[in-house]
Amino acid sequence: MDDQDANEALRALKTVQGRFAMRARWSWQRHAAFGAVMGGLVASYALPPAGRVAGILLCCLAMVAIAVRDRRRDGFFVNGYRAGRTRRVTAVLLLTALGTLAAGVLGKEQGWWWAPLAAGALLAVFATRASMAWERAYREDLGADQ
Repeated sequence: MDDQDANEALRALKTVQGRFAMRARWSWQRHAAFGAVMGGLVASYALPPAGRVAGILLCCLAMVAIAVRDRRRDGFFVNGYRAGRTRRVTAVLLLTALGTLAAGVLGKEQGWWWAPLAAGALLAVFATRASMAWERAYREDLGADQ
């Protein structure tokens, strides 16, 4: 492969990435569904142990349903763990989720039965916004907004 072939291949790759980035758009309902799953994981700690397990399992099933829906609708599912700008968004979301979980569990131990519900509701809103930010970062990584 000479320099001209390599340059043409790089241009073709950039074109494909740009097209893919244009398809990587999700509705606010899709982002909200992700936020609800994240918030539900934390909120489930308000339940007794058996209910907590059921809540966590339901959230896992909901995440599988989101992935299946994405594959059917878009032809692909992109997980949140990848290199690039998205890694920072994922890290902030993970740290926030762990913090809200800790706050909810500690609050419940202090006698505030509603603490995991409140923490879960806050996380649901934050995770919805983080999902939207993740999409923007993903599209920028692929070159959609250049």
